[in-house]
Amino acid sequence: MGLASQRMFWILAELQMPEKWDADRELTGEMVRAALQEALPASESLSLEYLGSGWDFDAYLANKTYVARFPRRKAVAENLPREVTISETVRELVGSAFELPCLEIRGKDQTHFHYPFLLQNYIPGVDLDELEHPSDELARDLGKALGILHGVPVSIDRDGFFGRDIRDCMESFDDVLKKAAEDRALETTIPEAYEWLGGFPDIPDDYTGPERFIHDDLCADHIIVNPETGKLLGIIDWSDAAFGDPVLDFIVFVMSYGYEFCDSVLENYELDVDTGFRERLEFFAKTLSIEWFFEDVKRNKDLAKHSVWVKNAFRLV
Repeated sequence: MGLASQRMFWILAELQMPEKWDADRELTGEMVRAALQEALPASESLSLEYLGSGWDFDAYLANKTYVARFPRRKAVAENLPREVTISETVRELVGSAFELPCLEIRGKDQTHFHYPFLLQNYIPGVDLDELEHPSDELARDLGKALGILHGVPVSIDRDGFFGRDIRDCMESFDDVLKKAAEDRALETTIPEAYEWLGGFPDIPDDYTGPERFIHDDLCADHIIVNPETGKLLGIIDWSDAAFGDPVLDFIVFVMSYGYEFCDSVLENYELDVDTGFRERLEFFAKTLSIEWFFEDVKRNKDLAKHSVWVKNAFRLV
């Protein structure tokens, strides 16, 4: 039995049921409206638009001015003060380089919804991957924004408030290999990615450079762009901000538009990258795009969007 076959056998033997991320509370349109009428008492009428649901929140746009994010679980609700503090800290650190929403916790004493929720100003624009073609200006904006963010010194974290994220490359590979062994969706949808996993590719060395201050959840949904000018408007959802490997903030550019666009962002990035950066960039683009693909499988969502991300990571588009 070859090395790759042995590893697949081990993964199959260690299979576990996927973690459940279901909400532990009820949320109806009537509950949202009642909670926001109380949170925005000056509003005589209330327009509501459902924006979508992630792992942690259900989001609604109120009066085209505010975004209300309702926690899906108790642990998420308990983490709201930390997210507010992180967002305020990041805003002070990056200045006017890009916009961050101002967060407020509302609904602590109300009876319409089970948990307190976040209310923040709406940044009008579109998600990164909704552009037909990303502009050169956007690449410049993103490169400069990440250079400022990643240049924040680790000394600001005197109390150990921010987490650390240096990914274990072998562990990341094993995680997606396990998912592919559990579910054949990748094999039938993007066989090239499945074959790459089964071929047991070379695993890059883990990052050993200086810890950089990173967003650490920089996906297309968290980068807001002006659809008319193509310029960066803002970056949202900072609850996972940490010190770690800067390559993790560049994966989104590969997934959304491919390596050429990511290179354009890097050309405008004013910090040095380590010698293993490119190898880890491609490795994590492949493994994380596969991981997010399977997250959509678990949630029974349309796989079209995440399939494009995987194909971009594997240079299939």
